[in-house]
Amino acid sequence: MKAQTQNTAKRVKSALLITVCAHVILFLGVTCASAQTSLLVEGNCGDPATTSTAPGTCGDYDGDGRIGGAEDEDGDKIYGTFRRAVEVVDSGQNGGVVTVVTSGTFAEGLYIGLFNRSGGSITVQAAPGIEATLDGGSSNTNGVNPQGDAGVPPVIVIGSQPNRYVVLRNLTIRNATAGGIEIFGDSRVAIEHCRLENNGFGITVRNNAKTTIANTQVLGSTNSPPFLASGILFTDNASGNIFQTTVSGTRGVGIANRTGRANAVCAYLVNVFDNTTNYQGVIPTSDPCG
Repeated sequence: MKAQTQNTAKRVKSALLITVCAHVILFLGVTCASAQTSLLVEGNCGDPATTSTAPGTCGDYDGDGRIGGAEDEDGDKIYGTFRRAVEVVDSGQNGGVVTVVTSGTFAEGLYIGLFNRSGGSITVQAAPGIEATLDGGSSNTNGVNPQGDAGVPPVIVIGSQPNRYVVLRNLTIRNATAGGIEIFGDSRVAIEHCRLENNGFGITVRNNAKTTIANTQVLGSTNSPPFLASGILFTDNASGNIFQTTVSGTRGVGIANRTGRANAVCAYLVNVFDNTTNYQGVIPTSDPCG
């Protein structure tokens, strides 16, 4: 069983390195560094308070009896918290991939770009068939509650440099009073197959950031008056494309372009329904974005 798990991990790592290299070549026009870091994150049995488990059970992917913070410190390339795995990859010079390999709920906030603004590109994702949930309403056992105090940032904050490309894939972000994902600076980001549910706002893109949002659901963004929520908001000099995405249940604007530039946001094959206002500054197109 353990040998089979190790072989599976090797196959996952190899496939993910190919994926992130493709993104780097496509969007940045450079060759892929050979020393990218590939880290795996265990789930936690769906209970963020769980810190240990019997070997080989529940979220214990490598069968060593450690999950959560204990797994972070045992010296291998398998981690128990999202935050620590992202910090390690983010602080390296060549970027890499962080992949959740067993389902779990993580009461953590992530900041991508905090530790190294000049390193290689980074992908943060759940493996196919895995449920990786960042829950802003859960209790937190890692020292910081990302949604515990007024003025706390959204669950995922990305402030990177234009020579990096950040990919978020197959993640669920929910119950965050402050909001789901905030992208700023000169960040270049792709959000693919993600679900944002019952957050203060869904996705905000500002400054000079460029973002592609594809095959994603943004549901129930509910900031209370006098603040109006946005499902997806572009402001300042930001720009982006939205493709095959649903935005619904927003107590405010579903998709908003407040950049002052009519062509800054392209929305194609989107389902925008049951928001207080469906669109602001955006006219969905019948032609592919490009």
